[in-house]
Amino acid sequence: KSSNFVPKLETMAEKENHMESAGIRTRLVPHGWKEAGIYLLTLNVDGWKPVLGELAGDAERARIEASALGIRVSQEIQRLPQFFPQIKILAKQIMPDHLHVVLQVMEPLPVALGLVVRGLKQGCNRAWREVILAASEDVGKAAMESPSAITATTDVGAIAAMESPSAETATKGQAYAAMESPSEGTANAGVDIQSGALFETGYHARALIEKGQLKHMIEYVHDNPRRLAVRKRMAAYFHIHKNITAAGRTFEAYGNTELLKGRCLSVVCHGGWNRHEQETYRQERLSAAKESAALVGAFISRQESDIRNEAIEAGGSIILLIENGFPERYKPQGRWFDLCAEGRLLLLAPWAYRKEKHTISRNQCLRLNRMAEEIEAERARG
Repeated sequence: KSSNFVPKLETMAEKENHMESAGIRTRLVPHGWKEAGIYLLTLNVDGWKPVLGELAGDAERARIEASALGIRVSQEIQRLPQFFPQIKILAKQIMPDHLHVVLQVMEPLPVALGLVVRGLKQGCNRAWREVILAASEDVGKAAMESPSAITATTDVGAIAAMESPSAETATKGQAYAAMESPSEGTANAGVDIQSGALFETGYHARALIEKGQLKHMIEYVHDNPRRLAVRKRMAAYFHIHKNITAAGRTFEAYGNTELLKGRCLSVVCHGGWNRHEQETYRQERLSAAKESAALVGAFISRQESDIRNEAIEAGGSIILLIENGFPERYKPQGRWFDLCAEGRLLLLAPWAYRKEKHTISRNQCLRLNRMAEEIEAERARG
């Protein structure tokens, strides 16, 4: 069985497509890509430090008030079409510790998309150093002690000309992408002026692959502040819990752990049932869900996932057993996010997080189903 029935785990290293749970179909783009299309780029601040701005307002009116650095980074994004006239910026969202950009490449780029992002990063690095130096009590001393700070204010084309032998004959876009990044490998040292890199190494890029969904992609990007506000307001539900015990087993959990203290009914359908048995089982589970029982299971088969979806629509709660654990910065997406905010979702992972993609095995499916039945039995005993 495929593991597509479980929520996607958001981790930049794994590059999961977390927008699909929001109904937006995309595909991963290789860094050497040059072709026309619509892309969503995501860059994370090194160490996820909230230096680009801060959240303001409640969930209904959430917004990000950009810092001086965030404003400069936003300006660098808007400058991209000056160097690459093939690019049109459709939307951007600066968050405290990362940013999203929706851009349209109207015709093939002269350089790889990865080099475009590299140039953007270097422009942001320059802006970052300038903001820090402007806030220094002794700008002159900082300039003398850091030779790179002096050249940091140099024009983009001048930097490219100094560091790339072919820059004089290059196009604007080629010169922009030709800037060297000698300190890129030190990005994990932490966000400080000595590290030389504002953003972590690499980036995340996905291409929109279904017509008519651009509006949804832009709405998804602009919805980031609201989701951040919800996570902060309902922090107890948006948290990875270690060593949660249920039915004699230890799990990692995410969501409302209180669901384990109430009535729990497993959802495990059997292929040998006739239609009457299937319908009776379905009605029993949905009736219990409407009466505040949490439905627990891996929900792998079509019948199981249908019961889960109907229970959710009826206002029920779900305890979802998943075969992979949680990366450090995991957060649910799409409808899973909303369920979590409402306290109607608990994810249970009996096994540690694995970065590698894989397909759930039949043995794992059977074990997860058995765990669901054991949790039901334990709660029935009180």
